[in-house]
Amino acid sequence: VTPEIAMQVTAFFAAIRFRAFSLASLPKILYQRVTGGKRRAIEKNLYSLLHDMPNHEMTAFDMWSMMDAHRMVRGNSYAEIEFDQGNGEVIGFWPLRPDRMELARNESNELRYLYTLPGGEKRVLRPEQILHLRGLTTDGVMGIAPITAMRSAVGLAKATEDYGGAYFGNGANPGVVLKHPGKFKDGEVY
Repeated sequence: VTPEIAMQVTAFFAAIRFRAFSLASLPKILYQRVTGGKRRAIEKNLYSLLHDMPNHEMTAFDMWSMMDAHRMVRGNSYAEIEFDQGNGEVIGFWPLRPDRMELARNESNELRYLYTLPGGEKRVLRPEQILHLRGLTTDGVMGIAPITAMRSAVGLAKATEDYGGAYFGNGANPGVVLKHPGKFKDGEVY
């Protein structure tokens, strides 16, 4: 069962969609510490990136729903953090496909993200360049894909939907005929 197959299961898709849209609709608010507590930091660029538009092509709702769906289906979601070259300020978040991401460690045991671009070229990114949201994890680095943990249940649901679709697509006609050599009499139970 692959993530693509799992997303064809009605109940699975509905659950992922409901959760992703629900979490994406919650406001992402950046706070700043001040004497005696905290306050919303609405004047910060990062506030509008998290709350309104993470990049010039997506709304915050689009990005956060995509990120949560990736995390729930594949166990991990990633976004590249775009920095202003002049002052190093964060100016954007660009979601990345989790099926194109690999994690590795270099000679110094430092974590590196290896992203495969559409043309096949690999790009190496450092942890500070990536927003990595993990699902349930056993090692603190990689999230576990729910599809892996629920492979049998999702496979059974898919098979049930496929069978039901074929059965009802055939006019609910089972295509089986039973023959009996004798004659049935009224009131007899066989």
